[in-house]
Amino acid sequence: MKYTNLMYTMTPLTIAAAKKFRRSERFIDGFSVEKELIKLCNEFFGDKIVNEHNGLRKQYAQMKEKVVSDGLIGLVLNGIEEDSIFIGNYTTQSLDIIHLTVASLTRTLLTDFFTQAEIEQHCESIPGIENYITDPQSE
Repeated sequence: MKYTNLMYTMTPLTIAAAKKFRRSERFIDGFSVEKELIKLCNEFFGDKIVNEHNGLRKQYAQMKEKVVSDGLIGLVLNGIEEDSIFIGNYTTQSLDIIHLTVASLTRTLLTDFFTQAEIEQHCESIPGIENYITDPQSE
């Protein structure tokens, strides 16, 4: 598992899922994608002692379960460019320090713990997603 410079390429379907989640801010009073991303990442990676005791793989597996069960793939897709939101540090067994940001956590979750087919499947299950998909050729 690499932790630096991970890239995730968005497709029209994943862009639509992220957009639909972001638009919830307009309709749900007090809802903030940024705050929800921080809350989600802190739930699984905010406690340095738990992270170092369990290891990051276990924390990612638990985060994936929550994302799937709560339908949060659109939220996670919104996090892939949030490099400035720092969650904490993780010290490896070889004493390397990994800086955990919302972007690094969400990109790693997407690239190492989901297949592209799983991501697409979860995006397709979002009610009304078809209204947010744009044809890349029409832009």
